[in-house]
Amino acid sequence: MNINYPIYLSGGDIGPAYNLEAYPTTIIYNKDGSMVNQHTGYIPEQELEDELSTLLKGQQK
Repeated sequence: MNINYPIYLSGGDIGPAYNLEAYPTTIIYNKDGSMVNQHTGYIPEQELEDELSTLLKGQQK
């Protein structure tokens, strides 16, 4: 999909700020910066690609 995204690898105060319960946690935001989904734990690559594709298609309207 060639999507660039930030990865946060440190602890600190990020956990409580985003209600993180486990690592990895994947948080998906829309183009407006609103969180649309949060996955706690492993998410299969195909599932993530499907979710992102659906989100991107919806934003092209």
